Amino acid sequence: MFSALPRYCFSRFPSCLAYSLAAVICFSAFPSPGEESKEAKDESVFDRPKQQTRFLSLQVRIRNAFALKDFPKAENLLREAIEISPHDAGSYYNLACSLALQNRLEAALEAISEAVALGFDDAGMMLSDPDLSALHRVARFSYLVHRLETGKSPRSQIPPPGVVAQPIDKGIARVSESNTRWDFRSQAFRTYFEFAAPPEDIETPTGMGVSRQLLRWWNLRGLAAGNHGDLYDNYDGAHSRPGTAQFPGLASITYSDEVMTRSLNIGLQRNFIHNAVTIGNSSTAQVGTAYWRSQPRAAYTTPGVPAFLYLQYRSNQLYVYPEHHDYDSGHNGEGGGYGDVYPAITPYLIISRGSSGSDRPFLEALFTTLAAFKPAVKEKLKQEGALMPTLQMILRMTNLDSKTREEYLTGAAHPPVFDGANLDVLSMIRKAQSIEQESLPPLVHLRVVEEDAMPITGEERLFDTPGAIARVFRTPSHSRRMVVSAEGSRDLRGKPLTYHWKLLRGKADRVTITPQNEEGSVAEITVSYHERFPVEPGADIETNRVDIGVFVSNKEHISAPAFISTYFFDHEIRTYDGENRLLVLDYTSELKKDNYVDPMIEPRKNWRDEFSYDEKGRITGWMRHTKDEALEFTARGHLIVSRDKKGRPLSLKRVKYHLEFGENLNQQPEVRMEFSDQVHDASTLELFP
Repeated sequence: MFSALPRYCFSRFPSCLAYSLAAVICFSAFPSPGEESKEAKDESVFDRPKQQTRFLSLQVRIRNAFALKDFPKAENLLREAIEISPHDAGSYYNLACSLALQNRLEAALEAISEAVALGFDDAGMMLSDPDLSALHRVARFSYLVHRLETGKSPRSQIPPPGVVAQPIDKGIARVSESNTRWDFRSQAFRTYFEFAAPPEDIETPTGMGVSRQLLRWWNLRGLAAGNHGDLYDNYDGAHSRPGTAQFPGLASITYSDEVMTRSLNIGLQRNFIHNAVTIGNSSTAQVGTAYWRSQPRAAYTTPGVPAFLYLQYRSNQLYVYPEHHDYDSGHNGEGGGYGDVYPAITPYLIISRGSSGSDRPFLEALFTTLAAFKPAVKEKLKQEGALMPTLQMILRMTNLDSKTREEYLTGAAHPPVFDGANLDVLSMIRKAQSIEQESLPPLVHLRVVEEDAMPITGEERLFDTPGAIARVFRTPSHSRRMVVSAEGSRDLRGKPLTYHWKLLRGKADRVTITPQNEEGSVAEITVSYHERFPVEPGADIETNRVDIGVFVSNKEHISAPAFISTYFFDHEIRTYDGENRLLVLDYTSELKKDNYVDPMIEPRKNWRDEFSYDEKGRITGWMRHTKDEALEFTARGHLIVSRDKKGRPLSLKRVKYHLEFGENLNQQPEVRMEFSDQVHDASTLELFP
């Protein structure tokens, strides 16, 4: 666990980022350690996701019980949750909260001890949590806190009862029933491997010229960690598999028949969290329908998956995927491609330029760089969940002709897609070797503090995660505003941080970034409407996305980037007046109506809206023109049926929007309007959006 994971108790629980759950909770009597329900024992671990809906339903009911302070009811519900997921530290922590609030201190101590044994490690939260205040005077509780503060958590790195870590055998790390459990909170399988002690003489990767010579030089002096303890995860059925024999100590993950028969080992790796440093790839894409996309775009447009990618990233795992046709020259398929069609970017994975096989050079570069870290540095980065952020920083810092900090803070260092031809492995390993244990790269962490209200025309939030925030531009306003905090950023050695907010892609006169405090850890960001533009001046690839990069630095190092992205639709024409008020929003223009827009984000629409305003500049409603009729709407989106003598809306109808899908997946969905049969008095209906 690390600080970016969500808090457990209901009293202050924020929206979940890394766990993809809407809520987490608190309990009474519980099974003895290692005891599982008969239901859990009788089924395959790879069928456990079928119970996810039941688990989530329990979370809602438990949350309601806590809100009503009905702790006995919460206990009974939590007992069910623990029967489903007996290794869930969150349920045990919140069990302790429930019991402490009922002054059942001995049982509460047993629960909090089990939470710690299962991996809970936030000593600060235990001390500050008012739900546990009754335990603060108990010696055993103080002992637990002390062990956490001194890094002596009893069993946090040990597989839970009933799960046996699989020894690495002849370079093979096998995923099977015995070493896998389903984690209901992260909604992923967690696998456990056991590594033998590293050899006294670390072998050097072969076949890499000067890079190999440097690694051998460092090895002889005990300065290079090598690849012992690292895993390679091929997630495409060996379709694009690099040679791993040149990396001594590197083990390859294989999946049992139980995994493969359920197709859990191919495509987007959104299923497994391994307990070891893992570099993987899947040279696959989703093709053949209107929903074609690379695996990264599938991840960015599927609810909950970006949060899982963040958890993966901070769990020392990094995967490489080809862009396939998501980042090519052209427009709407003419000229070879569609341009840059990614609605967001994140640092959680690497996207390679090209299709099958374009990922392999990156894998080899990453394996080599992992081998080049000093052993103590690599171990500390691994413990802190900072190894993959550091690899991302190294890749981006060395992927440039000019390898300066100033250049690193520009869009040139942070494209959505990387070209393997620009890899500089020699610079990567030198950068890795230069990092000292006393001064490590810091970690950036973002949080949205406030933002403009979401428009009634649809959800703008694509995802919020600590390393990437993404919005789609649906507002009728000329610009959208948000305030973002990077105050949760951290230096691993407690050094002071400097904050950097940089426009990476977009028009400088349409984006403002205004610091909100003296240290610059909070910024107000305003992004105005953008038409399609080249990804960089003179480039033949165009984009509809604005990217802002956020970095933190100490004296020696700068962090991997965090991103704030805003995606604009290419199939609409907007007309603003001199005061930047939207006059017309047109989806019917022959110039743009057929332009490509990701159907997972924005369906087709077949109307043109003309907006009206009052003397204060507030929207009073709009006239919608379709092929067959003109319809009037209020500012709250209700259909106007009649007006009074002064022209004010008198009666209204509610409007629902639904998607109409074609006969096959080659057709993009379209939005259809559905009006209620009931006519409402405007004076009452307009009170409710």
